[in-house]
Amino acid sequence: MADEQAQLDLADYFRKLPSHFRAGKVDRTLVYYFSIEEEKWTVTITPQSCEVVEGQKSEEADCFLKTSKEILLKTVRGEYTPSLSDLISGKIKTNRPDLLATFKEVFLD
Repeated sequence: MADEQAQLDLADYFRKLPSHFRAGKVDRTLVYYFSIEEEKWTVTITPQSCEVVEGQKSEEADCFLKTSKEILLKTVRGEYTPSLSDLISGKIKTNRPDLLATFKEVFLD
């Protein structure tokens, strides 16, 4: 049951991203690819828009993030702050931590 709830919450989070988009926070198109356990999502941000697609839409993402549902959902809910040790231990894998910070700025106050 808890895993089913996490599945619904994760899909819900990605589907709601466009409604939280804040235009003008980036000056170029950025493609983010999220591999969250068995789920894959692509988020494309432009200066004026946000598109979310289930699956891997592009082989050429500017930033990828691979982590667990638990870590991602707790992070976006403000219940967890990822640390350098998460990156070192492999709990969180990304090629561009700086672009993850940009992603946060685009969607969070």
